[in-house]
Amino acid sequence: MEQYSEEAKRFRIKIDIAVAVTIIFLCAAAFCSYSYGLLSDEEDVPRVIAHGGGMVCGYETTNSLEAVKQSIAAGYTMIELDMLLTADEKIVVVHDFGPGWTKKYLGVSFQERPTEEEFLQQSICENFTAMSFDMLTEVLDEHPDVRIVTDCKEDAGELLSKIAREYPDYVCQIVPQIYYYYQYEQVARMGYQDIILTLYSMNYWNYERLLSFVQENGLFAVTVGIDSANEEIAYRLAEDGVRVYMHPVNNFEKAVFLLERGIYGVYSSVLAPDELSDDERNLYFLDPISGKRLEDVTLSASLEEKIKELSIYDRISGRVIAGAGSIPETGNIFTEEGSEAAKVLYFVNGMQMSQQCLDSLPDGIHTLVIRLTESGSKNTQCISDGTEYLLYKGGPAGGKYLRIAEQKNGYRLCTLRKYPQLADRLSGYSILDAAGKALLLRSVIMAEGEYGYYESGELKEFRISKYDVITPKYDRRPGSETMVIAPASVQKRYAGRDYIAYENVLIYLPEGTKLTQQERTDLGKAAQYIFYDWNRAKEEIYATCI
Repeated sequence: MEQYSEEAKRFRIKIDIAVAVTIIFLCAAAFCSYSYGLLSDEEDVPRVIAHGGGMVCGYETTNSLEAVKQSIAAGYTMIELDMLLTADEKIVVVHDFGPGWTKKYLGVSFQERPTEEEFLQQSICENFTAMSFDMLTEVLDEHPDVRIVTDCKEDAGELLSKIAREYPDYVCQIVPQIYYYYQYEQVARMGYQDIILTLYSMNYWNYERLLSFVQENGLFAVTVGIDSANEEIAYRLAEDGVRVYMHPVNNFEKAVFLLERGIYGVYSSVLAPDELSDDERNLYFLDPISGKRLEDVTLSASLEEKIKELSIYDRISGRVIAGAGSIPETGNIFTEEGSEAAKVLYFVNGMQMSQQCLDSLPDGIHTLVIRLTESGSKNTQCISDGTEYLLYKGGPAGGKYLRIAEQKNGYRLCTLRKYPQLADRLSGYSILDAAGKALLLRSVIMAEGEYGYYESGELKEFRISKYDVITPKYDRRPGSETMVIAPASVQKRYAGRDYIAYENVLIYLPEGTKLTQQERTDLGKAAQYIFYDWNRAKEEIYATCI
């Protein structure tokens, strides 16, 4: 009996060990699945990471203190920031110290790498605060749920090592990006738990090795640039269970398309964290043409009546409850017995909408909310809040109109610059003679990143559609002639014309123009002056999801 008991004990011990090993194995497998993208519904990993700190007052990727605070207020829990070491070995938040970035964002060009003090003395776009890592830790102290994704385009290992040594309490709030395979072990030894591999620095990779590396090391994610060469790699990784982010993505429809293809999330300056999840609010407008959920519409004349003509759908009842074609047409909802039960109300900036209210609104962005309320008493009780829309009032004098857009489409209302008249702008540029100014007034003038441009003195916009704007880009491909690339429609229109490509501006000259090299340089500098002026008036119209 004792022998049997001892055998039973040994058998039980073996079973216990086997169970323990199995549990450990399953936990490890679950951890790896979490780490490289086999996701469950319960995981709280954000779909959107704020790119370059996020957008602030229409400016993207400023890496400024204000941008970070605004992104946190908008609900971001992961914020990507660029970081570098200064001449005195301090960590600051900056994209790079080259003239391209510093001249555009700081208005200066450093002759050599600045010290921390020299950098922090600068204002970003003359409006925002340059940030040190010490300043960033103060923000992280106030928001322990926020994590920072690092982007260091120099020696990432050195910078991350400095954070681990000098700021060990913040390692848990840092999600480092690595750029090459060999950096993983180095960074992991420093104590960083969640590590992202970003592919933009790797000129070539073998897919099987890439997938094996990600899975074996349990990476948090892989980030892939949003271009045709890399998208297929991203889709393959996603199909193989890897959490993939793509960057930068500021277009809502593009982000939705990527998620439908299996991409987990995006880095974005514009899209808010909750935009890529289903909207569970109950009331929303229907598009007057398609009958589908309204995302964006322009209205003109009799504005209050036009808004109330838009049909409203109630998700709970599954009925159209107000607007043109609804029953009853008054917008009141009746019970089966015919007694009045509820009413649809419209609120602009928190106040009940009226034509007088709309007339008194200043130009710009406002909020429009629809509510379903109990009626028949003085204290009207809200039954259901509707989807909050953005309402933009604008247009030329005498031709006012309203644009209504869902929050997720707020970026379509962006008007980041209020451009001056070309003649007025040139009048203040004394370096160019009258003949040169007259020539520019007959030319097409554009600049990198600006959707406004001048054609024969007239201010215009590049547009993909009536809603979305496009901007000229700067060609930075290795081996290419670096210059501003105009939108395809403009290139086609002015094919064959002589042009001047000077740094970040592009000028299409009138046909038959003959110029010396010095004259071309002078015109290029004048074109830079037209666009490069951080003091020009700004409209406070930007994607209000931020």
